[in-house]
Amino acid sequence: MPWVLGVDGGGTKTVALVINEKGRVLGRGEGGPANYHTAGLSAAAENIQHAASTAIADAGLVKQAFDGAFLALSGIDRPSDRQVMTGVAARLGLNCPVKLEHHAVAALAGATGGKPGVVVIAGTGSVAFGEDAYGHRKRAGGYGPLLGDEGSGYDIGRKALIAALRYEDGRSPNTVLAERIKQLFTLDSMTDIINLVYGNPAPLQRTEIASLTSLVLEAAREGDGIAREILRVAGRELGLLAAAALRGLQWDEKVPVPVAGSGTVFAAGPLLALPMEQVALSVCPQAVFCQPKHTPAYGAALLALRGLGIHLEEAPGERN
Repeated sequence: MPWVLGVDGGGTKTVALVINEKGRVLGRGEGGPANYHTAGLSAAAENIQHAASTAIADAGLVKQAFDGAFLALSGIDRPSDRQVMTGVAARLGLNCPVKLEHHAVAALAGATGGKPGVVVIAGTGSVAFGEDAYGHRKRAGGYGPLLGDEGSGYDIGRKALIAALRYEDGRSPNTVLAERIKQLFTLDSMTDIINLVYGNPAPLQRTEIASLTSLVLEAAREGDGIAREILRVAGRELGLLAAAALRGLQWDEKVPVPVAGSGTVFAAGPLLALPMEQVALSVCPQAVFCQPKHTPAYGAALLALRGLGIHLEEAPGERN
């Protein structure tokens, strides 16, 4: 009986799954971030190792039992990145072929069940990835907090901080974000956030700024105009990512193209999704927006099965 390991390593956490040839989940493990550019190589390697080992132990198996593995990791965009993480993969001690890809590849496989389409990932960072029926691939975004990540949780959180500071200065309309951020961090004044952001070392990490997205969602649902505008702009940016991926591939005009949103930011619902869809549809009218069928980690496991020549038309998913 073939057993495979699928690992999805993102900028916030790493999830590993063990599944059999029927797609049934046998074991699960979780660890911290796997992007070595932001977490550091030692920490990323340890997090991947912990998630994989936990999943294998949860399945009651040993490392030598596996027939294939697929590691989908954020931050492996260039050949040099792959070379670095190939060494990390080797240290897992698996006696089987191990495939390395960017984590967006697994997110798409999970979202569409292995079918052609586009996935827009918006968690701590943001990226879009698509693959058409001809095997052509297109990626857009994913350039990190300094050069990209538009529409991501980090982008939304950073804009919330900026909006709160602008309100305190008298440069923008009233927003409840200012008071709620002060309460969250126990600040006397919004300007005290400067010490948290620019401190040496900076107490506020990228993931902590991204977590402010929940405050923005709450304020937007209560009708806060600034919060709603932050989400609208984020939605348009994610739409531009989707449009770039759609535009770069070949689609049959008569066949619907699934476009799925994956990541915590999509908890915003229509406030963010509608602007995204509007932009994407202007490029690809046959785009059909849908919820992901499976998680990225399950997508990685499906790709590991595919590497063995096993294609599941209807995979049961993680809950079985």
